[in-house]
Amino acid sequence: MSRVISQSFILTLLTLLLFNGCQTTQSCCDSDKRGFVSLFDGKDFTHWDNSDGVWSIEDGAMVSGDLDKVAEKFSWLYTYNTFKDFELHLEAKIVGDLYRNSGIWYRATPFLFTGHDEDEEEDEQGEADEPKEEEMEDEGEPEEEDEWQPFMAPAAYEFDMFVIEQEEYDLEQAEAQEHEEEMDEEESEEEDDGFEWVVGNYWGSIGDWFVRPNYRHLGDQEKLNKAFKPLGWNSIVIRCQGNHLQHWVNGELVLDHVDNSPQAHTEGKIGLQVHDGTKMKAYFKNIKIKEL
Repeated sequence: MSRVISQSFILTLLTLLLFNGCQTTQSCCDSDKRGFVSLFDGKDFTHWDNSDGVWSIEDGAMVSGDLDKVAEKFSWLYTYNTFKDFELHLEAKIVGDLYRNSGIWYRATPFLFTGHDEDEEEDEQGEADEPKEEEMEDEGEPEEEDEWQPFMAPAAYEFDMFVIEQEEYDLEQAEAQEHEEEMDEEESEEEDDGFEWVVGNYWGSIGDWFVRPNYRHLGDQEKLNKAFKPLGWNSIVIRCQGNHLQHWVNGELVLDHVDNSPQAHTEGKIGLQVHDGTKMKAYFKNIKIKEL
């Protein structure tokens, strides 16, 4: 009799332990239980190429930019590894002036950007044009200090992070109008990138600026107005599987997009960006990824 009771007691105890274990698994963060790997532990750049020393670590976040000095060029921080299909989780915030602008580039392949060609949209391969020989010839004239120079940039999707306020839009329009008046009609048409920038929240929008300047899809403005924190930390999720691309901001699915273009990106690095022409700082933390 005592043996039967003992066996019954043991079975009951095991059942309770298994039940409690299941409950614990459900109540804790599922992410770490489902194969996510940390890309940043808040302490060092183990998974990131910071060889130029532009980025630093402050209070457990990767940081770049300057609030007192206008950035003269773009800055990217890339992972060493490349990724294909994945789900990326992180937190980000940007502070600074009216023009503060950052982004998360994924499936990125850095290349030498020599400017946008008017026929780029018809280039099925999406490859950067080689610098034209005549453009590289030395004519013997001294080079102006402010002359535009080619630079390394990503061929990639971008989860954009900026807002065009009415004040900024008005300033940009005034500058564009002044610029057009200084150019003839033919040159003005060549300058048109084909995308009409409007006042709105571009966080969570998708672009491919350096390869396909016309490729731009905005996030759901109603959801962004509800979820977005202008100066606070924003929780971001990027999920891409094949050509199906999804962006979340603070739990809201703001973009659900399928890229059927032959120029669609399939694999590459993850890059964090600070834009030029602005006094700002960008912060990123709690970065983890799961390959699908």
